Amino acid sequence: MRVEHYQNTRFWAVWDAQEMLVCVCVYKRGALEVMRRLQIVDQAQQGQNTSPVRGDRSSKVISERC
Repeated sequence: MRVEHYQNTRFWAVWDAQEMLVCVCVYKRGALEVMRRLQIVDQAQQGQNTSPVRGDRSSKVISERC
């Protein structure tokens, strides 16, 4: 996954490993957060141990719904 400027705009794009556009964000910080959360979900789906840098409520909500 990568984050870079979206075309010739001031917005930020999140691209996945297959070079598909995931989303376009107004702020780079938001794009990085989207990428971080998608990587956590991807690691969980692969059965790897996920240990986010900071506390993440979304991973807790996902586990409670299952």
